[in-house]
Amino acid sequence: MQSDKLELDGSTLKVLASNTRRDLLKALDKRRKTLTELSSETGIKKPAVLNHLALLMEVGLVFKGESQNKFIYYELSEKGKGLTKSDNRVKFIILLTSGLATFFGGLIVLYGYIKKVTLTSTTEAITTLPETPETPSFTLLYELIFGVLLIMITLIIFHQMLKVRNNKKRA
Repeated sequence: MQSDKLELDGSTLKVLASNTRRDLLKALDKRRKTLTELSSETGIKKPAVLNHLALLMEVGLVFKGESQNKFIYYELSEKGKGLTKSDNRVKFIILLTSGLATFFGGLIVLYGYIKKVTLTSTTEAITTLPETPETPSFTLLYELIFGVLLIMITLIIFHQMLKVRNNKKRA
């Protein structure tokens, strides 16, 4: 049984200290690429990219392969994929928790708004006050807007959750 733990030794950490090498790993995260693709994507000259790739291969983060058309491709090894891969389960749980908290917060605020509106409408029948920023009706408007915003934020969070779930299915 394989361990999900990623072990990094000193030489790997030294190699990862370079922003350029980390950028190359990110570029290879999507798919395998040729030297020319990596050079044009990162804006670094081919000889420099080749030197960085050699160091990444030395520590086992990248490997070089040839395709049927004789092009040389570079791609992430399992160790390299372990560095660039994010855990979608954690993202999903965080989004779900924050989404539910925001949704229920919005419901509570809207419930308070409705309750105050019904109280205000019954009190207005008894006494009518001119509307100024100090009266409760102005505060009620802010509560309504806040409640609706919380519900809208919830929808955005749930949309992000669907994206995370779809990315997990593709992987």
